[in-house]
Amino acid sequence: MEKLYYNWNKISAKIPRPEGFTVIEEVNYTPVTEWKGDEIGNFAFYLLEKVNRDHFSVINELSRIFHKKVRYLGIKDTNAITFQLIYTDAPSNVKEYNGNNFHVTFLGYYNSKISHTGNIFNIRLISDDEEEIKTRLNIISQNPYLPAYIGYQRFGTKRPITHIVGRYLLKEEWCKAIMYILSMPFYSESDIMRDIRKMIYNNNYEEALRYIPSSFAQEKTLLKNLIRSGNCYEALKSSKIPLYFYVEAYQSYLFNRYLSRKIDELRDIPDKDNFTLTFPLEISKCDDDCIRILDEEGIFEEEFKNNELKFNLKPITRKAFMKIRKLKYENGSITFAIDRGMYATVFLKELLNANPLEIT
Repeated sequence: MEKLYYNWNKISAKIPRPEGFTVIEEVNYTPVTEWKGDEIGNFAFYLLEKVNRDHFSVINELSRIFHKKVRYLGIKDTNAITFQLIYTDAPSNVKEYNGNNFHVTFLGYYNSKISHTGNIFNIRLISDDEEEIKTRLNIISQNPYLPAYIGYQRFGTKRPITHIVGRYLLKEEWCKAIMYILSMPFYSESDIMRDIRKMIYNNNYEEALRYIPSSFAQEKTLLKNLIRSGNCYEALKSSKIPLYFYVEAYQSYLFNRYLSRKIDELRDIPDKDNFTLTFPLEISKCDDDCIRILDEEGIFEEEFKNNELKFNLKPITRKAFMKIRKLKYENGSITFAIDRGMYATVFLKELLNANPLEIT
């Protein structure tokens, strides 16, 4: 995000995580906590409640428990309390399951996929500037549209590197990609993980592998396979996180840069509900802003057609603006809803003009 919609000063505020950040998925504009399925259907639906757990580790664990593929409507925040639907092919072989910081309850069957319309947020803000927060919320409620940037968590919360890894994957710089995943320490991490990443950076692979906590399955798997094969590309193919996830994060980063440069000229468009922007993959479809961004990034059109990893990349097309629905403020907590694919952290960045690491 190179440019914000409002030129507000920073407000100092804290969000107690995870208990102060709740996300409830919406289906057909109804909270999933109120949704019930039918007695028969092609798909078995469950309510997944999780606290401070990342999406992929829970889904992988449930796939093993259910002995079948687990699908979902959207990826929810890690450092939060979240409620969402997941589903498998019928029949249901699990009625209820308690895991480590997550719980699954069978809700019934349905014959088709569900329309995921958005997410409802309840966020607790601890701040000495409550009156200014109320003033800004009132301004937003009068004009409830903000730039539809892709949120910071798409790039990593504690370690904002996913887009950087994606760029290296596009350029087929395999060792730079895997080293960014394994060995780039951040102060937002624990002391032990920073030390482990420094070991990897200094090529002490075997020692680092002994100390990586089991909860860091991605790092553990990649490092183990890097030691075994001695080949960065072969090790990357063992990634627990789909590699396209990193490349799509880089596309998201490019889209954000593009939207930043378009915001001023889009402020007065009449139909903010439906206006879309596209960041293309072909130079022939780029305007001047798009071309300048690709030039600054050193990315060439043919690199979007990576043959080694066989990605089926598509241009990013999304709404230029997100609408803030059902906005209210009560007892230090903000409640609001936004459409699917929109990010609460973008709303918070506009409201507080805060460091992303303070709000993600």
